[in-house]
Amino acid sequence: MINNFSDKVLNNFEGQSCLQKEEIILAKELKWLLETQLPNALDDLKKGLKKCEAIMKSPEHDETSTLAISSTNSDALKGYITLDGSDIIKGELQAKLPNYNRGNLVKLIINSKKPYFIEQLIDAQNYITLALDVLKDSNKVYTKENALELLETVFKYLSTSRSVLNYANQEKLFPYKICDPQMFSSNLPEDLVIQFHVEGSFIVNSIYALQFHKSSHPKHGILGTSKQPPPKVFQYKDKYVCILDEVFVKSLDPKLAEVMECLSRLERDCLSWKGKIELF
Repeated sequence: MINNFSDKVLNNFEGQSCLQKEEIILAKELKWLLETQLPNALDDLKKGLKKCEAIMKSPEHDETSTLAISSTNSDALKGYITLDGSDIIKGELQAKLPNYNRGNLVKLIINSKKPYFIEQLIDAQNYITLALDVLKDSNKVYTKENALELLETVFKYLSTSRSVLNYANQEKLFPYKICDPQMFSSNLPEDLVIQFHVEGSFIVNSIYALQFHKSSHPKHGILGTSKQPPPKVFQYKDKYVCILDEVFVKSLDPKLAEVMECLSRLERDCLSWKGKIELF
C-alpha cells in the first residue's frame, strides 16, 4: 500500500515537471514570435496601408483617374469623369431620358471650380489613417494581450474602411441628399438630380428626372395613361416629387479594385496573426 502511494506521488511530480517544461517551451516560442516575427508582420501591414493611402490620393494626371461612363445597350447616359483623390474635378455627361426634356439630349459638364466630393472615399481614407496611427509604435515589444488588442483594432479599421467603400449610407443618397446644382458649369435644373457614390470597386453614377407635386397623393395616371400604376412619391427639398426616369451606371475603377483587394488581404493577415498568437 505504501509503495503504491509513493509511486503515485512520484508520477505526479514527474507529470508536473513535464507540464512545467511544456509551459517554458511555449513561453519561449511566444516570446520568439512576438519579438522577432510580429514586428515584420506589422511592418508589412503598414506598407500595405500606405500603399492603399497613396493609391486613393493619387493625382489627376494619372491616366487611371479618368473613367468612362456608359449605360449598357442604350444611349441613356454616356461620358467620362476624372477623379483627384475623393473629388470629381472634370467630367462630361450626356443624358437622353425618354420622359425628360421630350427625350432630347441633355449635356452636363462638371464645374472644375466646385468639384463633386465623394464622401465615401475620404471616409475610407480616414479609417486607413486611423489604422496607420495605431501601428506607428509597432517596433516596441508586445505582450500576448496587447498584441491581440493591436491586431483587433487594426482589423476593425480595415474592415470598416472596406465596408464604407462597399455600402453607401442611404442617408447620403437621393432623396435624402440634396444635389448641388452648382457642381455643373451651367446650373443643373431643379428637376434633374445627378449623383455619384461608390460600390466596392465601382463608381456609380445615378441620374433622376423628377416631377414635382403639390401633395403626396398625385392623381393616378399623371405619368401617362390611367392604366399605369400610381407613381411612388418622395420628399425632396421639402417638396413632393416622383421619378420620371432613372439611370444607374457602374464604372470599374482600377484604383478602387486594387485598394479593395489590398484591404481584404490585410484583413486576412490580421486574422492569421491573431490565430497564431491565440494558440499560446
